[in-house]
Amino acid sequence: MSRWAKLGSAFAMFRNPKSLSGLAILVFFVLVAVFADFLAPYSPTAVDHTARFQPPSAAHWLGTTHIGEDVLSQVIHGTRGVIVVGFLAAVIATAIAITVGVVSGYLSGWKSESLSALTNVFLVIPSLP
Repeated sequence: MSRWAKLGSAFAMFRNPKSLSGLAILVFFVLVAVFADFLAPYSPTAVDHTARFQPPSAAHWLGTTHIGEDVLSQVIHGTRGVIVVGFLAAVIATAIAITVGVVSGYLSGWKSESLSALTNVFLVIPSLP
């Protein structure tokens, strides 16, 4: 296999439209999180008692809260925390999966079978609801 063919197979996911869509969504939200200070029209904690419970309008696209905070600004700034939590959850889940996989590869008998059963349980949980 040539060097270019190996390189092309390494990036095969970029030929899949679903993968590209997911990557575009991820990049969009990462950019929103990075540039939140420039994108948010107001400070997320700025209180305006005269603009309490405002419905969506040109001034406040998603309205305001009970103390007059702009909801759009809160959503934009909240993206940072969501990105961090999602990234940490992915890293922790990957570390646990690698650990269980490596341990079950070295074990045999009932220990390996119980780790396999535990893995199957966690694979089925998202489809139970």
